[in-house]
This record gives sequence, C-alpha cells and structure tokens, in this order.
Amino acid sequence: MRYKVKALNPAAYQDVVKFLRGRGIPVLLESEKRRFLAVGDLPDADFREITAKGAEITPDFQYDLEAKI
Repeated sequence: MRYKVKALNPAAYQDVVKFLRGRGIPVLLESEKRRFLAVGDLPDADFREITAKGAEITPDFQYDLEAKI
C-alpha cells in the first residue's frame, strides 16, 4: 500500500521528513512547497508517530490499483 502524507504546516513537514529518514523509510515523492510526501507501507507505530507530528495520512489507492494489474 502506498500512502500520501500531508503535513499541516512547514515545521510539521520538516519533522516528518526527519523522522522518515531517521527510520530509513523510503520517501517515493516529496514536495516541500505543498508539504506532501508519498511513502510505501508504514508500520502502525510509525503511522501513529507521523500523525502525532502534525500530518494527515491517507491511502493512495491510485498506485495500489496499478500494482495489482
């Protein structure tokens, strides 16, 4: 599953990027201007940590469907 991560403010964006890089989670796409990241699978603990840092996470079904074709 691929996820969209949207930070609510620039500080939250920087915190999330730092967290993901520290955990070694690959970022598939990032836009600092839009405060947007695309990531692959996330463990539940990481999911909770990212949302606690001020970001919204939503499934990116577009890429999930392409992977099954």
